[in-house]
Amino acid sequence: MPTLLQINTALGVGSVGGLVSRIAVAAAAAGWRSVVAHGPRYVSPHVPPGVESVCIGGRADELVHVGATRLLDRHGLASRRATRRLVEQIRSDIRPDLIHLHNLHGYYLNYPELLRYLSSADVPVVWTLHDCWPFTGHCGFYDAAGCDRWRTGCHSCPSRRVYPSALMSRSEANYSLKRRLFTALGPRLHIVTPSRWLAGQVAESFLRDTPVRVIPNGIDLDVYRPTVAKEPLSVLGVAAPWTPLKGLDDFAELRRLLPPEYEITMVGLGPAQLRRMPRLHRGIRGIGRIYTAEGLAREYSRAAVYVNLTYQDNYPTVNLEAMACGTPVVTYAAGGSGEAVTAATGAVVPTGDVAAAAAAVRRIAGGDMAAVSAACRRRAEEHFGSDKCMREYLNMFKNILF
Repeated sequence: MPTLLQINTALGVGSVGGLVSRIAVAAAAAGWRSVVAHGPRYVSPHVPPGVESVCIGGRADELVHVGATRLLDRHGLASRRATRRLVEQIRSDIRPDLIHLHNLHGYYLNYPELLRYLSSADVPVVWTLHDCWPFTGHCGFYDAAGCDRWRTGCHSCPSRRVYPSALMSRSEANYSLKRRLFTALGPRLHIVTPSRWLAGQVAESFLRDTPVRVIPNGIDLDVYRPTVAKEPLSVLGVAAPWTPLKGLDDFAELRRLLPPEYEITMVGLGPAQLRRMPRLHRGIRGIGRIYTAEGLAREYSRAAVYVNLTYQDNYPTVNLEAMACGTPVVTYAAGGSGEAVTAATGAVVPTGDVAAAAAAVRRIAGGDMAAVSAACRRRAEEHFGSDKCMREYLNMFKNILF
């Protein structure tokens, strides 16, 4: 029985944590010993049967890591003792045949300690990149800042106050350290990206010599499906948290540009945002975070159009979930956000052009909604099913090992 070890910030929580959980379950069903090592904060209370869970560090360790990040820009450089314990457990007990990395950022892991082990161990490594953090000196995305220093060597970071926010900046040192450690894995490293856009970014980074395979994230089509009747002229946006880079201010402008008969709903607003909503964003229905997939599916299903006004993203799962629920998507052409959308299932408009987004909403909502809804569901069934995604990962694992 081969052993698969996955390492990620979360297990069963959020889009990446959900992907990790599904891969773990699929591997266990295929006869693997399936182990997930994760941070202490984002963990589902229901670890899937057949999956072993290993927590890296605790809340106190995480808080120290937050301090090191926010003050000194040392994200991924704290949690040394917790990571050494993990490495010892990997050597003595887990003994994986293949290691699958996901997000190494998230205040839970010391990546130099892990990479030193990986460089010396005779174990193949698959790394699914969910953002650009692995090849920058600080940020997860650089689109909004218009920064291209990651291509040659980060310095004077314009995004140091963006996650992982830091008072000081050591982007140049971070970049050099990552380049040295991550390239040391050599041919044992296999990179996966969910989007063609991110694969293209990797090809321009210091990881350019590593083979890259694109495997779009999959979703559960039995959960994300049309569940309620659509409400004409209803517009939905989902984010957690809502920030200007996620389109918070653009939704206010969208409200101004759309006729009053359009209903706009924003899901995932924080308590303070909900309190300010009646004063700042009149005419917008605000909802807090929805924690169940079934609850989100109802909101997607009732909407006539799903709008994603993000300024930077990789391959947003929310776009796939909306289409699976029969809802067309209007999104900015930011990162890989528009890759899943076709002319039959929505519209991709220039980033920041709220007027173009409003025009697309009106065009789609005023068209043949039954036809576009059917096209969305059909595209989701053909391309975004979790089963398809799992088969691609398991086939990749098998080909690497055998």
